[in-house]
Amino acid sequence: MMNRKFTVFVIGLITMASALLGAVPASAAGTWTIAPGGQVMIAGGPLTIYGPTGAIVYRCSSWGTDGQFQAGTGLPGAGVGTIMRSHFSYGNCSGQGPISVQPNWSVNADSYRSDWNWTFGTINARVSIFSPLCAGISPVVPFVYNNATGELWSNRFGPVAATSANECTATLGRVVISPRQTMISP
Repeated sequence: MMNRKFTVFVIGLITMASALLGAVPASAAGTWTIAPGGQVMIAGGPLTIYGPTGAIVYRCSSWGTDGQFQAGTGLPGAGVGTIMRSHFSYGNCSGQGPISVQPNWSVNADSYRSDWNWTFGTINARVSIFSPLCAGISPVVPFVYNNATGELWSNRFGPVAATSANECTATLGRVVISPRQTMISP
């Protein structure tokens, strides 16, 4: 009896996760409208780096930087924005580090879900960590951006899978972009 309840519970969880993950790309469009564009301030946290086994290797409770977004209509999704044009700061860090952050991460819009007003995409982040557990860090960080609030969540459903046996992955946590940008695709 207990086994059957557990099986029904697991099937329910799988169904719910499939519905959430399968609902992502409602519009995988080729052109984008970005407004207002221009210079932005970006604040996030926590920045977490996971080792090859999924254990936390390094974590900073907060981070901040500046960036730039394109403005206009008919824009390609690749490179709609740049994070960290001039400086990067982080606070309250611990773990097997330190980390080194290289400038100019590319923000790429991939799909837009109009009924949720969410944009899905990737950030090509360039981060190095000096830890015996990591040979490198996966440079592609998926994100979900809420156009209504200006909040960007990286890896909302957990860290992405590493592409090699000793590669680490990273999440950026809850990120607030100010001024709020609108990234939509018709």
